[in-house]
Amino acid sequence: MSVIAFVAVWLTSLVGVLGSSSHGRRGESEGDAEPPVEQLLYTDSLLWVALTQEPETSLVRLIGEIDFTNADAVADALAGARSFCAALVIDIEQLSFVDVAGIRALAVFSHENAVPIRNVPSYVKRAVELLDLPPLG
Repeated sequence: MSVIAFVAVWLTSLVGVLGSSSHGRRGESEGDAEPPVEQLLYTDSLLWVALTQEPETSLVRLIGEIDFTNADAVADALAGARSFCAALVIDIEQLSFVDVAGIRALAVFSHENAVPIRNVPSYVKRAVELLDLPPLG
């Protein structure tokens, strides 16, 4: 993922968070809860891993590419998120590429931690089957 694409995704997320703020809206009390804030857990030249903590289920979004160069770091970032979030869901809709090392890291983490993965592309599901890995989710 290029730096420009990364910044564009980050700004889009930031605008979404700031744009949904309840400050200044009519008809809403000041006691309304603030919108969730997305935290960057990991980034490199290929990938962005972000966590949005919610009271019930927190969301980890993976944006970009996972390959052998960052699969271990992704597993570490997911483990870190799991350590302080009781309920977690991983969304991989915005992954543009994932190799065998990345698929294996996701499948093992999901299986060992009972963490569902949503928006799994069909080619990833097929690779999981061919590699005889636990299903994602």
